[in-house]
Amino acid sequence: MNNVQTVSILPEEFNKSVFTFYLILFGILSFSGFGYLLWKGKFLYLGLIASIPMVLLLVSRPKLAVGQYIFVLFISRSVLEGQPWLYADLSGFIVIAAAMLDLVSESKLHERLPRLSFNFLFLLAVVFTAGVFSYQPEAALRPFGRITLLFLHFLALYRLSGKVSVAWSLNLFFILSVVHSIIVLIPFVASGGTLRSFGLAPVIFDELAMLALVVATAKFLWAEKGTAWIYLLGMVVIFFALLSTQSRAPIIIGVAMSILVIFLSRRRARQELAKASPETGNISSEELSRVRIRPLYLLVGLLFSVILVVMLYPQLLAPLFVRFESLLTTSPSGSFLSRIVLWKLAWSLFIDNPLVGIGPGLFIQIQSVLPTIRLDVYHLYLRGLSAHNLLLHYLAEAGIIGGVAVLAMMLNQLRLSYRAWRASVLRPNFEVSAVLLGIGATLLVTTLAESGWLWGQSSIIFVFFISLISRNHNNLIISNNSRS
Repeated sequence: MNNVQTVSILPEEFNKSVFTFYLILFGILSFSGFGYLLWKGKFLYLGLIASIPMVLLLVSRPKLAVGQYIFVLFISRSVLEGQPWLYADLSGFIVIAAAMLDLVSESKLHERLPRLSFNFLFLLAVVFTAGVFSYQPEAALRPFGRITLLFLHFLALYRLSGKVSVAWSLNLFFILSVVHSIIVLIPFVASGGTLRSFGLAPVIFDELAMLALVVATAKFLWAEKGTAWIYLLGMVVIFFALLSTQSRAPIIIGVAMSILVIFLSRRRARQELAKASPETGNISSEELSRVRIRPLYLLVGLLFSVILVVMLYPQLLAPLFVRFESLLTTSPSGSFLSRIVLWKLAWSLFIDNPLVGIGPGLFIQIQSVLPTIRLDVYHLYLRGLSAHNLLLHYLAEAGIIGGVAVLAMMLNQLRLSYRAWRASVLRPNFEVSAVLLGIGATLLVTTLAESGWLWGQSSIIFVFFISLISRNHNNLIISNNSRS
């Protein structure tokens, strides 16, 4: 007992009275500063100062950093009116800072660059090359900077997903999708279906709901017996929220990709059941049988919900039927006609400049670059969504090399998600891999249809999911290699 020593983190000469004096002085100055800013009405500065402790907390906790990133996916707002910076960009800086802090505090730094890193580097090289031969090379700075920032987001999310499980991130995305879907449904139902509702994400909620529908479908099929009904109810809510947007392409693609997930899941379950052993790997035959029968419950649940709505509130879905009927006409109009015009323009710009395009960042100001083109009526679409098609957009701005870079990235992320799906042996792995396989297929299909996954808020959603795809692939391949 006499050998016990008392250890203190404070030096022996530490003067508590002096420390207390400086602490009180700091408190007085801080209180005076806050009072002055409040008196002058500098609320923006007050908010920034007050956010410092919160930011420090988020940066120091990987799960909180990733959680706030997922939360901000559902808020498509600019930090200041008329500025290109989004709240999602600020959220991304927090994730990058958290990943850097984790990197410098980790004793082992041997982790290789994640898969898909080469695709980002290739895309940056393409934008740089096309910019050099552009009509206005300086216009390429903004898309180059955006892709660089997305690459940093990707690296940060990939690293943090090593500390925060992929399953946890997908569960949080599903929960927030359901909550936001309820927020979206309230004004839609209250208006009798006449109001197209998008909630806090008016620019991208239809894409979020489309992806969330795929996520909910896969999770319902592979969930444990006691929790499957939760995902079924969530899927119904997300489905009706997607219908409330009345966005035809996301509705069609979301339903089609959900059917694809059902087909692939039932096929995989049948293959596993056909193996000689009654217990295939680490998933039981009973669990596999549930995967095969659950699509029937899903179909019955959705049909019952739709029939119930039509019987009790038929006018709720009437505007949606009208919008879909307009697709069957030989004379398209409205937003569908606008998209056709923009697609034709992008294709003609590619034909005229097939190798390196007109230059990155120039489609948005095409009327000033080529005065012969007049698109005043479609200026809103040009400002907000460019060519309304990621592949055509890059073909127009960066030529064939731009199109190859985009397709290479989309095909590679789908390849990784499919390899992870094939490498799954545990029920939780099947659930996560089925979700990401459906997401990977949806990203590819929508790239060929109308989505822009490399600009604006959509790019933040894209980077979130491909970081999970890359991490899940890496986890399963390493796990299988160690097992063998």
